[in-house]
Amino acid sequence: MAFWSQFWTQTAWGVCLSLFWFTLPGWGVARLLGLAERSTFLSTLLLAPTLGLCAYGSFSLLINAILPYHWITLVFSWLLFQAIVWTWIFKHPVSEQEAFCPIANRYSFWLLIGAGLWSLLPTVMIIPFFRDNGLYVIEMIFDHAKIALVDSIAREGLLPVNPYYAPDGETIPLIYYYTWHFLASQLKILIPNIQGWSVEVAFNWFTGFAVMGFLMGLATRISQQAKAGAFVLLFAICSQPIVLIDFFGDWVSQRFLLPDHPAEVLWLQMAWVPQHVLSALAVVLAIFLIARLLAQQHLQPATASILGLTVATGFGASTWVGGIGFAFASPALLLMLLGLRLPWASYFALLKNSLLAIGVTILFAFPLLISQVSGPSLAESQLPFGLEIYNTTALASRDTLKGQLFHIVAFWLQYLPLSLGICYLLGIFALFARRESNQTAKNFLWLSIATIFGFLFVTLFVKSTFWNNSFGWRSVLPPVMLLLVWAGVAATLPYTLDLSQWRENALFVRLRKWIPLLISIGVTIGILTTIRIVHLPRNFLDKSPEVTQLHQGFLRQYDAWATVRRLTEPTDIVQSNPDGYISLTPWPATLGYAVFADRKIAYANVEYATVFAYRYDPEKNKKQYQLIKDVFARPVSVEELSILRNQYKIKALLVDQHDPIWSSTYIEQSGVYRLAHQDTDYKVYLATP
Repeated sequence: MAFWSQFWTQTAWGVCLSLFWFTLPGWGVARLLGLAERSTFLSTLLLAPTLGLCAYGSFSLLINAILPYHWITLVFSWLLFQAIVWTWIFKHPVSEQEAFCPIANRYSFWLLIGAGLWSLLPTVMIIPFFRDNGLYVIEMIFDHAKIALVDSIAREGLLPVNPYYAPDGETIPLIYYYTWHFLASQLKILIPNIQGWSVEVAFNWFTGFAVMGFLMGLATRISQQAKAGAFVLLFAICSQPIVLIDFFGDWVSQRFLLPDHPAEVLWLQMAWVPQHVLSALAVVLAIFLIARLLAQQHLQPATASILGLTVATGFGASTWVGGIGFAFASPALLLMLLGLRLPWASYFALLKNSLLAIGVTILFAFPLLISQVSGPSLAESQLPFGLEIYNTTALASRDTLKGQLFHIVAFWLQYLPLSLGICYLLGIFALFARRESNQTAKNFLWLSIATIFGFLFVTLFVKSTFWNNSFGWRSVLPPVMLLLVWAGVAATLPYTLDLSQWRENALFVRLRKWIPLLISIGVTIGILTTIRIVHLPRNFLDKSPEVTQLHQGFLRQYDAWATVRRLTEPTDIVQSNPDGYISLTPWPATLGYAVFADRKIAYANVEYATVFAYRYDPEKNKKQYQLIKDVFARPVSVEELSILRNQYKIKALLVDQHDPIWSSTYIEQSGVYRLAHQDTDYKVYLATP
């Protein structure tokens, strides 16, 4: 059980380092922005992790892309960032620090504890489970097979190489957004011998902690009540009501079961795709900073620079959410800015601040831009997104104009309520019933409206055209976060005596005594849904010999890949069966390689080799997959095996007891590869000279 004990020890170290490494720079940024009042210092900790991720994140990426990626340069970039921040603070001190949340430290303490506990919910979905000396996983681990990407960045530096596919043995650049994975790799650089899986779990938890702390802090800041943050936490553990629709019988299910992917709530998105969650967090932080800039009538270089770094992190963490989605939602933001009818001096100052922020964004997003345009020409590739009305209901077809209009209406009245539940209902009501007297708060309210509807219109009308609709599924994240914040604010209305911040004639305000009942019903449904979604790993209760042996073999992959690493160099290309252990997850993931290998592979599996190199020749991709698959499925000729060594430059082959050729000796007899290590469960072959 060496893996078990090492995994948890290393994960604990990763969590502790994350809390220190990313929060400390964020604390300095909070001071820089004037949001770190000393008497309420714990409320600053609700904000600091988010500022650390979003501001330090893109800064460190550029520095470590220019310099060799090493723990020395990493520490240098960390110290340099803080030196710049604190030098600016001393030279241009903020006249008066304000509290991010004007609440007592004891309330902030419990909100921080709540954020940490909440983040366990999505993180538990990606940890290893053990039974009878076997290793089991929940299906969310499929999207965390990017552990191989974290390992690759730590091993080979920036700009990242593609660890999943080496066409004809060529080391190619990664065509993917990777800021989240780069930040995770910093833990791997700084903690000796830590596993990539431990890094992934630790940083997933920290990202969730930062997100929830910031959202609770925002709700508390707006409402001036700590209970708003508590309500955000309560709503954030709820899941989509659609999961329970089958309890109402076939007639209801056939009409209201969503025909397409539902909009997932925050904790589920956090379990599946933390990189997109970080990007959405950057979008929400950017809106918060823009609202503050709108209240100024002069250039604010510090705030504008932090805004630029934040947008760069959002783009780098997810091109869909913080890049294309943000760009498509920007017209709504511009219209709302004009609708605020601010003094011309404020608009002129915003223009100057925006130009500075855009310059900072371009500079610090440059490594990502290079990676995105690397490889084959963009002109030869199809546009990765297109226009299509989201399939929101089973009640009408999209083949006619009438049906399309029905789907548009159903998106707001059926799809979103059944997907997002109580936070959608309360959040929407709060947006239009709230009335802010403070200019910055008013700016944030109206920018929230523009962001929510701008991104939701993107989800409704735009979809990604490659592999799956990641664009539509993840573009809902900024609205989900903002709706959580405003739902938390709305939940405090029944307990608010001073209604000066609410439109007293609004129906929602007049019926405020019924809000606790609505919350009780919505939260009950949401928590029951979460209970139904959370489950044990696939096959965990199946004790049949075949299943048990498969998962025992999966655990022994830990030792097998350790042997491969011992026998190869960090830059060598290796290969295991691309169809191996495919039943561990609902979709083929080559999971043993992804979580244990820490080496680049000639061909991981069809999805990874396609998605992360989508502009490369698909015919060559298929040919390489077919040959490598055949090598592990049946004896092939010496000439075909030589292609792996000479053309694909594969230095080591890992054959597992569950591979069809396990009992064959044809590889060592070929003279192309020699048997370098044999165990009861696996064999490692090395290429001959």
